[in-house]
Amino acid sequence: MEDGFSSDEDTDVSDSEVEDYEEERYTALRTGNHRIRNPDGTFRCPFCASKKKQDYQFKDLLQHATGIGASNSRKGSLKADHRAFARFLQRDLAPSIALRPEDLKAAVIAAAVPSAPRSPSPSPSPSSSPATAAAADSETPPEEELFVWPWMAILVNADPSDAEAEGNSLADQLADFHPTDTVCLHLEDEKGGRSTGTTVIVKFQHSWGGFENAMYFEKHFKANRRGRKEWIELQGDDVSGTLHGWIALSDDYNEDSGIGRYLRKHGELKTIMQVAKEENKENGKLVANLAYQIDVKNQHLHDLEVRRNKTNLGIHQLMYEKDKLHQAYNDAAVVAAAVPSAPRSPSPSPLSSPAAAAAADSEAPPEEELFVWPWMAILVNADPSDAEAEGNSLADQLSDFHPTDTVCLHLEDEKGGRSTGATVIVKFQHSWGGFENAMYFEKHFKANRRGRKEWIELQGDDVSSTLHGWIALSDDYNEDSGIGRYLRKHGELKTIMQVAKEENKENGKLVANLAYQIDVKNQHLHDLEVRRNKTNLGIHQLMYEKDKLHQAYNDEMRNLQRTARDTTRKIFEENEKLKAELDLKRKEVESRSKELDNMEAQNEDDRKKLDDDKQKVEVASMLQKETEEDVLRLIDEQKKEKEAALARVLQLEKEIDHKQQLELEIETLQWNLKILNQMEGEDAADIQEMEQKLEREREELESLNNALIKKERESNDELQAARKELLTGLEDLLTGRTLIGIKRMGELDEKAFQNVARKKFKSDEADIKAAELCSSWQEELKNPSWHPFKVVVRNGKEEENLVEDDPKLKKLWIEYGDDVCNAVKTALLELNVYNPSGRYVVPELWNFKEGRKASMKEIVQYIIKNWKSSKRKR
Repeated sequence: MEDGFSSDEDTDVSDSEVEDYEEERYTALRTGNHRIRNPDGTFRCPFCASKKKQDYQFKDLLQHATGIGASNSRKGSLKADHRAFARFLQRDLAPSIALRPEDLKAAVIAAAVPSAPRSPSPSPSPSSSPATAAAADSETPPEEELFVWPWMAILVNADPSDAEAEGNSLADQLADFHPTDTVCLHLEDEKGGRSTGTTVIVKFQHSWGGFENAMYFEKHFKANRRGRKEWIELQGDDVSGTLHGWIALSDDYNEDSGIGRYLRKHGELKTIMQVAKEENKENGKLVANLAYQIDVKNQHLHDLEVRRNKTNLGIHQLMYEKDKLHQAYNDAAVVAAAVPSAPRSPSPSPLSSPAAAAAADSEAPPEEELFVWPWMAILVNADPSDAEAEGNSLADQLSDFHPTDTVCLHLEDEKGGRSTGATVIVKFQHSWGGFENAMYFEKHFKANRRGRKEWIELQGDDVSSTLHGWIALSDDYNEDSGIGRYLRKHGELKTIMQVAKEENKENGKLVANLAYQIDVKNQHLHDLEVRRNKTNLGIHQLMYEKDKLHQAYNDEMRNLQRTARDTTRKIFEENEKLKAELDLKRKEVESRSKELDNMEAQNEDDRKKLDDDKQKVEVASMLQKETEEDVLRLIDEQKKEKEAALARVLQLEKEIDHKQQLELEIETLQWNLKILNQMEGEDAADIQEMEQKLEREREELESLNNALIKKERESNDELQAARKELLTGLEDLLTGRTLIGIKRMGELDEKAFQNVARKKFKSDEADIKAAELCSSWQEELKNPSWHPFKVVVRNGKEEENLVEDDPKLKKLWIEYGDDVCNAVKTALLELNVYNPSGRYVVPELWNFKEGRKASMKEIVQYIIKNWKSSKRKR
């Protein structure tokens, strides 16, 4: 449920309108949907959303609403809001939560009892109104004062029954000071007969918030004249039942008593400067550690990039070897196909590529001292010749205080007759060292009784040649004189706590920035590791493919070698067989030649027969030689024919593709021809006349459309230029709570993040956490890859609706609740409307009353109305 109200501190209603306003608020509470009940069963006030406490019981919430409604110091609108809320709780909410009648009656009675008036006189209870403490002396302890760290305070003369009660009612009385613990010392006379009451050590948080609470404790008792000084003065008197309290300092720490022994055992003495420096030192160590982690991540990132480059080089080498293996495999296949008599072994199946197979800070007490920041001091009654000398001898005299600059004001009577000497503003460094020097300057003149107090007491006396000096405080800042005007022009009022918090806030921003850089480096490192793992997987796949290619290549080569050996062996066997037969024939011929020679005398027919046999043998020898040559020639021819066949196959594939393209074009032309044949029967003249008429109308419409578009663009440009000038000109005018103002579209509402951070984190780090969370989600809104919208057709138009169950939005809602989630949703919708492409924050003139973009008419009317009202005032 959403909060529908907020406490409006700028508006009020008259007494005559209170009842109507109360009735209107009561009706809104009954009919609206407002967050009143928390998830843990407690309740909250919708009119006090900015307050830290948001977890009341029903009785406490009713008493809260009734008390503010009956208050005489509250504004009429706030009183009417809480009166209506009290009626709503009694009449509407009580029945819905099944509250018993007796409980409701007790709650109403408790709410109706008026609060006891705060008495300015000293009270035994430390929980009296902080307004009483505001009357105390507002002097802040000097920064050289030694405090007991961790912060502690001393409460004497407490009632033993309260201090050691089971419910620890004393801790309840001290609740306004937010102590972390209370320690009751032994029940003995701690101060030599002052009192026999119990002495209690009150402990506070180890932070600047704890110091503020301890100082508030000190100022409270000091304002009621029940501090350490008064307790010492009352030695021996009967002060039973009167509490005295003060913050633990060096005098208590060094005291030879139970208090001193306890403080020395559980604490140590430190100045405010020492505590601030130690905190800054810890922040510096944290920053240095984060910077070192960034350097380590960068070095790791560099090493990963070097390893990635080496891996890429190895991949390129493996691809080159793979290509060489493919080439060798193809060459071996061609040689195997060229052998005629070799038996055909089934070729290995081609290997597939592995890629084809894979809460807000504690409120400072009103009496806390305000210093002028940057640190300045005032030196009066200086010698004008020294102040304006060329060598600036006055600056040499002040060198022990290490000023950064000295400014001499006009030589006139600055203090109404005190002195006619020069008044000098002494400036110090903008750091804690500068504050120490300024306090040293203050203590130097104060020790010589020449401080501000003495200067005021000497009004009208002759104090020429006597320098007086002091650190610039709120009294000097607000003074209606040259000093006051100079201080207001060049500085501002701040407490020590505010300066320390601003410095801590800057350190927090630096730490958050360094942490963000580490996260970015870690993400980049993670991405590189993922890429390295993918690369290693690819390498392993390539190595596997390479091994398979090597295996296939070796198997094919073994098959080719075996086939070649078998073929060669068969050829040699056939040749040896032919040679043996030829030798046998030759021997036979020689034998018969001898016989013929011996039988030469025989008849001529036998000789002719012998010659024929010789000729046949020679012919057979020639035929054998020709047969061998034919075998070699056939091998070459088969190789050439295979290459020609492959080329022919490629040519046929190209021709088939060309043929298919031609067939497609023929079908297209035939279809166009049919369309033309069908159109031949229509009246060509009418068609031509109609086409000309349509062409003329089209040209006229285009001309008119272009003129309208040009006119619209010019009007739109003029309107946008006017809105831009209004944004620039009205930026200073439209400030505060105005009806028409400038709204930054797409900017997150920091208040929602701060409210959540105050509940989830400690008070001293809530603002930093809220700023970090708000900044991270503002950057997430700029991410173009995150677009949690879906297109929905509604009434024939496409609209983009926000996806409510987006994972990021759901996670944000679970972690931080409705307020933060709704703030992010609102910023998303604004960016999607006003800057969907850039995704950055843009200013827009806005009607805050109706919650929409302001029109030019409304803006002009508003400016004229304000101008007329300002003219009437003049």
